Amino acid sequence: MSSISATSQTTSSNGIDQSLYTDSKDRSSLSQQDFMGLFLKELQYQDPMQPMDTGQMATQMAQLNQVDLMYKNNQAIENMLKATQDQSKAQAVQYIGQNVMYPGNNAMVQDGEVKPFEIELMKDATSLKVSIYNEKGTLVNEVSTGAMQTGKTPLGWDGTDKNGQKVADGNYKVIVQAADKEGNSVEVKNWTTGAVNGVTYDNGATKLTLKDGTEIALEDVWKIGN
Repeated sequence: MSSISATSQTTSSNGIDQSLYTDSKDRSSLSQQDFMGLFLKELQYQDPMQPMDTGQMATQMAQLNQVDLMYKNNQAIENMLKATQDQSKAQAVQYIGQNVMYPGNNAMVQDGEVKPFEIELMKDATSLKVSIYNEKGTLVNEVSTGAMQTGKTPLGWDGTDKNGQKVADGNYKVIVQAADKEGNSVEVKNWTTGAVNGVTYDNGATKLTLKDGTEIALEDVWKIGN
C-alpha cells in the first residue's frame, strides 16, 4: 500500500506550489505561478449564477502582468548591479602599483621628497597654519600662509624641519587650521598619497590596500599617479 508524505505533496488545494517555500520566511509572498494558480482556482469555484464580470477579470490580469513586470525589473536591476560590481573589480586591479590620492592626514616623505599632498578649503580663508608632526608626535615644522581661496592647494612643505634640515623618510601627520575674516574656523579636507599594493572585496565593496596596510574605498580615490 503506497502512501504520500506531507513533504512530497508539492501543490495544495489552493493552487500554490508548496515546494517553492522550504523556508518559512518565503511563505509571506506569492510568486507569479502562485498568482496564476489562485486566479484559476477562483474561476473554477466561482458561482455560475454570478460569474466574475469582465471588468474584474481584466483588473486581476492587469495585476498579474504588474507582478510579472516587477519580477523582471528586479532581475534586471540585480544583473546590472552584478555587472557594475564586476566592472569595479576589474578597474581596481589596474590600480595595483600606482600612487593614488585619497582623504588623509599623513604626508609621506620618500628619498627626501614629500609625496603630493593637497589641502582643500570648503570656503575662502584669510589665514592658514599647517603643523607637521613626526611619528613620535613631535612638532617638526609649521607653515603659515595668508589668504587662500576655496578649493585644493598643494601643501607647501619642502620636507625640512624648523632648522631647515631635511627630515628623515617616513610618514608625517599634517594638522591644518584655517579661519575666515570673522575668525571662524573653515572646514578643511586633506588629500594624501599612498601606493596601492593590493585589492580586497568585502560584501560587494571594492577596497584598495596600500603598502602601509591602509584600506580605502575605491570611490574615495581622487587622483591616480604621482
